[in-house]
Formats: sequence, C-alpha cells, structure tokens
Amino acid sequence: MPQAVLIDLFCCFCVKNVLLLFCCQYFYVVARALQAEYDQLLLTHRDPSVRHDMRSVHDSDSIAVEAEIIAEAKHLSKHKTQLEVRMRILEDHNRQLEAQLQRLHLLLDHVLCSVCVCYMYN
Repeated sequence: MPQAVLIDLFCCFCVKNVLLLFCCQYFYVVARALQAEYDQLLLTHRDPSVRHDMRSVHDSDSIAVEAEIIAEAKHLSKHKTQLEVRMRILEDHNRQLEAQLQRLHLLLDHVLCSVCVCYMYN
C-alpha cells in the first residue's frame, strides 16, 4: 500500500478519534447541565419557597464551551469528509496504477518470451 494512502488512513483515524473525543466532551457538558437542572427541580419540589431561575443552570461558561465543541465537531466532520473523498481518489488512482503495472508485466513477459524464442532459433 502506498505511503500516501497509509498517511491518509491514519489522518482519517485520528480525525474520527478527535471527533469522538469532542462528542464525549459535549455530552459530558450536557449531562452536567441536566444533572444541575434535575437537582434544582428536586430542591424546588421539596421546598416550593425556593424559586431559583432555571436559566442560571446554564452559565455563560458552559454555553461558550458547548458552542466551541459544536464548532470544532462541525470542522472535524467537514475535514473527515474531505479526507474520505481524497482517500477514494487515491484508492482509485492506486487501482489504475496496479492495472498499468500488470499490463507492463504482461508486455515485459511477452517481449522476453519473444527474445528467448528468437535466441533459440538463431
């Protein structure tokens, strides 16, 4: 397998792993926000006098982190798609080169066989 194809496969693998990492981070942030909202609801249910604004659960830091993770995930997804397209092009090119090499081998075998036959009869 050509080195370029191996490098592209490795890059695609790395992008998928990074994308998975960002998805996990995003789900962690969402789970943390949901847990805080659940805790607030439990507190409100136990003591109705406690009326805390539910929007305070999502502080500006977690919203910024969420937006950053989503943007990075979109970027990685786009990059992954580009790598997959490039990999398909390289695989097609590799198949063409292998077919050309096979034709050259056949031609070389034919020429060598002709030379041997001519040598034997002379």
